[in-house]
Amino acid sequence: MTQAIRRCQAVKNGAPQHEYDWAMYLQSVTLGQDHRLAAHADALKVSSLVLSSRKQLATQAQKLVLDSMAKQKLITDPIRKRGIYVSLYAGKTLILDSKENNFNQFLADE
Repeated sequence: MTQAIRRCQAVKNGAPQHEYDWAMYLQSVTLGQDHRLAAHADALKVSSLVLSSRKQLATQAQKLVLDSMAKQKLITDPIRKRGIYVSLYAGKTLILDSKENNFNQFLADE
């Protein structure tokens, strides 16, 4: 997954692709055997983000993993629609995670 993040950070014709700015905050994403995603972000960079931007970062990390799983035919459409559980960390500190009843919505742990 980390390689996919790096590809998202690519530039085109020497100009940054701003639609992938979110990828500049992520250091790694790890999908556990329980299909729960741990997204690790740079603590210093994330500290400057407001809550809505942190939620967007978690959403983008979830989308990255779901897209990758779909390409590998590892998920079904209902799972893709439901999403996967996401925990967003700033360094080692949990700052945001999915709601248990709706993986596409997030609760702040700060």
